[in-house]
Amino acid sequence: MGLIWVNKYNNFFLYLVKNQIIMKKGNLLKSVLFTIAFSLLLVSCGDDSSPVALAKKRIFQKVDADGMGMLKDLKIISVEMINDSTYKAIHTFTNPMMSKEMRITRNYFFTSDSDSIKNQEDLKVEIKSKGEWIKAGF
Repeated sequence: MGLIWVNKYNNFFLYLVKNQIIMKKGNLLKSVLFTIAFSLLLVSCGDDSSPVALAKKRIFQKVDADGMGMLKDLKIISVEMINDSTYKAIHTFTNPMMSKEMRITRNYFFTSDSDSIKNQEDLKVEIKSKGEWIKAGF
């Protein structure tokens, strides 16, 4: 009877030791996977710090603010860097007053640190009519 109890005790002890090792390996594996996932999350959620990405963000904010948040379906189609402080952008939106889709091509002039827009110049203003873009009369 004593041998059976000791044998069961040893098996139980071995079972505990094995599970602790497995748990330690599992915790290590979980820690490594968490670290990798967290690192990828930080990298993927980081803001794109390229000058064009920042300009695109500022242009979107400017157009949205000028439209007082009423522009529907605002999209920045393209942003092209002309020089260090000038960007050419094309954006579309639905004008809420006319219920027409518009496409505007503009030059945006930024401050020297590229943090804000100083001025803008309309190059082309178009309205979509019967599926085609036509020059607007303003």
